[in-house]
Amino acid sequence: PFIIAAHPFIHLAMASQSTRFLVSMGIVGVTAFAVPLYLANTFYSPTNKDDRQRMEENFSHFLSKEQIIDTYDKNASKYQSKLNIEETLAGVASRRHDLLSGHAEGKVLEIAAGGGRNSSFWDWDKVNHLTMGDISPEMLKVARQRFKYLFAQDYHRWRKVQAKKANITEDEAKEKGLYTIDDFLEDKYRFVVLDAQELKFPDNSFDTVVDTFGLCSMDDPAQALREMFRVTKPGGKILLLEHGRSHEHQWINGMLDKRAEIRAKKEGCMWNRDMPVLLRKTLGRSVDIEHVSLAHLGTIYSLVLRKKENEIVGHEKYDHIDEDL
Repeated sequence: PFIIAAHPFIHLAMASQSTRFLVSMGIVGVTAFAVPLYLANTFYSPTNKDDRQRMEENFSHFLSKEQIIDTYDKNASKYQSKLNIEETLAGVASRRHDLLSGHAEGKVLEIAAGGGRNSSFWDWDKVNHLTMGDISPEMLKVARQRFKYLFAQDYHRWRKVQAKKANITEDEAKEKGLYTIDDFLEDKYRFVVLDAQELKFPDNSFDTVVDTFGLCSMDDPAQALREMFRVTKPGGKILLLEHGRSHEHQWINGMLDKRAEIRAKKEGCMWNRDMPVLLRKTLGRSVDIEHVSLAHLGTIYSLVLRKKENEIVGHEKYDHIDEDL
């Protein structure tokens, strides 16, 4: 094909100016027709609701707990550098910052925390304590190392104060194994291996519960949302930054559907779930929607939900969520 494509250019150099113009226009015309046709055939594949349901059922084995743990444990060391490139190009970091620094407060739980990508975005004047949880032990190790690096200076100041209180030098404290960086982290940060779909916390435990791009990697995201709701205090907030189908531009959903299987196999991520429907059917009127913003043609959702007083999960009257979104 490349030889055939190049053939006109070989003769083009020897042709007259008018001939060169006509041939050039012909090549441009063919290209203008062929490229969109190729892209449409490669990426665009419209699906209906039943097709999407079958798709999710067929791909569910890629999102089993065992598979997710295996995928993320194996890729924990290189996953962060890969995301650095993707999120820089996509401008995701600013959305993480706006959501977390602007709305997270009090005692905070982050589920699906991964390698600690949100560690730079918390406002520590508003966050009293942070529990970071993930189903992958290896990802949490990466998160812990990230925190050690970010808060090294704070740790050294803290160790100096603790040693002074104990009337010993820092060297003596080090020799005795006192006031380690792990001790420092546990004072304000907690790292817990957990299953977001079965949280081991009492009801109404946290002021803020956070998930960023985690629901797409769970085999039962509805159950994870119910658990997030359960452990949030009445009047507390649930912060979500998630992938999902676009309700603004239907054409892009075909692209998401076309690549969904590859994405699920490779990344353990189902990026074409219908977030408004999922939220409406799971939380319903049990929450107030305080903030909604969409990005990337409506495929990234940023949400601030506040848990109502004395509400139960799954109230039947939930149609307003879809209207607000």
